[in-house]
Amino acid sequence: LALVAFSRYVPQLMDWMSSSPDDENYLAGPGFSWAIATLDLGVFLPITAAACVGLVRRTRWAHKALYTVVGWFGLVGPAVASMAIVMYVNDDPIASGANAIFMSVLGGLLLVLAVYVFRPLLARRPRK
Repeated sequence: LALVAFSRYVPQLMDWMSSSPDDENYLAGPGFSWAIATLDLGVFLPITAAACVGLVRRTRWAHKALYTVVGWFGLVGPAVASMAIVMYVNDDPIASGANAIFMSVLGGLLLVLAVYVFRPLLARRPRK
């Protein structure tokens, strides 16, 4: 799911770095676009990769990183999906139904993953 979330930047970055970008989101606010891309690709992509490597190597810190990454995806995914839906419903010129559907499916899957991962932490434990 992380690979899908991060791979959506590949065509955008190719367009943004061209001599004449066409992406309407980028043209509406280049600074905002770069800030979000930097947060996603410069902060959470490396943290996600580190968490995956840590889990494979069974390091002590990997589960803390896992909860950080899954918690972030579980909150940001549905938030971005909600934004895409609101933009589409309000006839935003840069919104599309396809993007709203894609982000809703991705956001829903990320939320389900977060609930699955965090469920053991929320389970009731008998008091001793």
